[in-house]
Amino acid sequence: LRFPLRGSLSGVAFVDAGNVWSDPDQISLGDLEYTPGAGVRYRTPVGPIRLDVARRMSDEEDFLPRWVFHISIGSAF
Repeated sequence: LRFPLRGSLSGVAFVDAGNVWSDPDQISLGDLEYTPGAGVRYRTPVGPIRLDVARRMSDEEDFLPRWVFHISIGSAF
């Protein structure tokens, strides 16, 4: 979901879902992990500067960070 904030600044809200299986026979949509997040975009002549933050919902993987920050330049897709 993208929405204008002010001038060249816009906001986004998203949900990412996915998982990895070693055996294709084990694939189950019920095992998908979900990560909601939000971000801001600043429009520049070379493309948007993007800052996103997301929060892992699952407590199963203790070695993974709960919060993830991502900074990039350019469109996601």
